[in-house]
Amino acid sequence: MTEMDQSDTQQAKGLDFYDLAAKFAEESSTSDRPHRLLKRWAHLFPEHAADLAAIAYARLIDPDSVSEHASVVDEQEILGSVQRVLDRFKTNTLPLTSLVAAANKAGLTPHDLAADLRIDIPLVAKLEQCLLDVSSIPSILIDRLSKIIGSTSSDVFSYLSGPPRLAANAAYKSKKAPSVSDKQSFADALESSRMISAENRDYWREYLDDVHGKG
Repeated sequence: MTEMDQSDTQQAKGLDFYDLAAKFAEESSTSDRPHRLLKRWAHLFPEHAADLAAIAYARLIDPDSVSEHASVVDEQEILGSVQRVLDRFKTNTLPLTSLVAAANKAGLTPHDLAADLRIDIPLVAKLEQCLLDVSSIPSILIDRLSKIIGSTSSDVFSYLSGPPRLAANAAYKSKKAPSVSDKQSFADALESSRMISAENRDYWREYLDDVHGKG
């Protein structure tokens, strides 16, 4: 079944909750865009947003857990996960897929992002491609980045913790792309960068010295 058209929406608004939940469960079982489906339904029926999120999440973790009329989900068991779904709906965010795209959505170019973070374009590219060891990246940079792109520190941290991503049109001479073990430390990337200003390089050097101690 495709997502509701206008006539379907009017019919759904006349359903009691149990039939409404059954209709949502049916659509969610065939939808290839569950986040968009949940967002649409939660917008149409905000009074049932929590229950719809519970059903959607139950479908994700166990597709057979919600039958046509199993609209009452044990919300206590998955409360934490449901709350995360609702938090994403309320803030109109989805898991990060690109730092540069998120910055662009906020009206910033990669050069703007570099300037705001006091780094340079090559370092922005390494962040975008998850080429830096996330444990070596200063927490204030992650916090600052999350605020700039309108995300959360945890989401940015999760993105940066992921496997290296291929840049557009990238090609590797070796037979395999970089792996997590190949990730570079922020300090090494800082020192090897040729475009960062002396002022910004010293800024991050001093920060790293203060955090890790000199010598």
